[in-house]
Amino acid sequence: MKPERTDPDRATGRRIAILAGAGRLPLEIAREVRCTGSVPRIVAIQGIADADYSGYDVTPVALGQIGRMLDALRRDGTQDMVIAGHVRRPDLMRLRIDLGFILNLPTILGLMRGGDDNVMRRIAAFFERHGLKVRGAGEVAPGLLAREGVMTGDPRPEDLAAARLGQRTIAILAPYDMGQAVVIEDGRIAGIEGVEGTDALLRRLPPAEGRRVLVKTAKPGQDLRLDLPTVGPDTLRAAMAAGVHLTAIEAGRTLVVESAETCAVAEMNGMAIAALPAMPSATASATSLCERVSAIDLAPIGALRADLGSRHDACVGMALLNDLASLTEGRAVLVARQHVLAVNVGEPMSAFLARTSGLGQWGDNRRRKRNLTLIIGAATEAVINQLPTLTDGPIAGVAFARPIAKPEARDHLIEQAKRANLFLLERR
Repeated sequence: MKPERTDPDRATGRRIAILAGAGRLPLEIAREVRCTGSVPRIVAIQGIADADYSGYDVTPVALGQIGRMLDALRRDGTQDMVIAGHVRRPDLMRLRIDLGFILNLPTILGLMRGGDDNVMRRIAAFFERHGLKVRGAGEVAPGLLAREGVMTGDPRPEDLAAARLGQRTIAILAPYDMGQAVVIEDGRIAGIEGVEGTDALLRRLPPAEGRRVLVKTAKPGQDLRLDLPTVGPDTLRAAMAAGVHLTAIEAGRTLVVESAETCAVAEMNGMAIAALPAMPSATASATSLCERVSAIDLAPIGALRADLGSRHDACVGMALLNDLASLTEGRAVLVARQHVLAVNVGEPMSAFLARTSGLGQWGDNRRRKRNLTLIIGAATEAVINQLPTLTDGPIAGVAFARPIAKPEARDHLIEQAKRANLFLLERR
């Protein structure tokens, strides 16, 4: 039984709108909001929101119906809203739009640049400019926040040490606005979450050879109103299938949905769950990311030239590889418009390229122009021979974090890149 909670909203019956994407989190928030005495109103994104909202006030809206969405969120004078659930970046060409979308088009196009945290901050600011107060899920549904301590199981000391390594890794990655999860195996980084999400990270791992720890935390400096890390039964099932022994989250900065079932799944499979205290914010360098990126000098290889945006993306990827070097050897990074999509810390390059071939910022990149930059640590023979496979994908060019010294390797590289119509860059 959950402890009785008091809330100042109980006396007012305040209405709280929940902009609902995919997953059960919006439903869990609605239940908690109702427990506080406030009135939840669900604004469900059509084709995305998939929970059963029977018994709640629900207004369905299409993702492109901005005017209808704002009207639904502000109905009856509602001023507070929560953004919850997963929403993939849309394919703008396929949206059903209304006049509100057209009137706000310049703003909407500007919203979607960069990583997830930057996007969410801009989206929150957009709604607040339209008279809505964006609240965090932890504010309106504090009962969902993990409390410090072991939730189930008996984690080993070495697994807890691995969890701290995972926290440090996420802190280093924070300036790049990447994912919220890493997997540590026997004291090394086995996988880093990219744009595809935590479950996909767990599915792509090879069979475990040692003890694995899943670490899922908020990024240092992240706006805690938006996109808090969330775990639930599905996360634990995916972790179990990946051979995870401990799932580590941060107390007060992680939402736990269906907590009873989540713990039951872990207990049935001998997995521990621990909510750790948040680590102090740390920076990967004494200099800012902007300074580190600006300090990188690139030289073109071959005839095809990269545009300024692609050159900047290459510098971002190289800065990330540099920052990771204190913890692990990063093999490759995929970047689009300053948004880090994926990091390779141990996969064969062929596997990395195969799993990232469909990634991008916008919808179905198979129909889009090539606008992704692949940054690779070293130009090995195996890597060079992979370049022709990129002909039909979204990758526009490749940048190498180390100069290519051997003339024969350079010539072979230029030949292969020409076959695939790729620009080439190297760090001086």
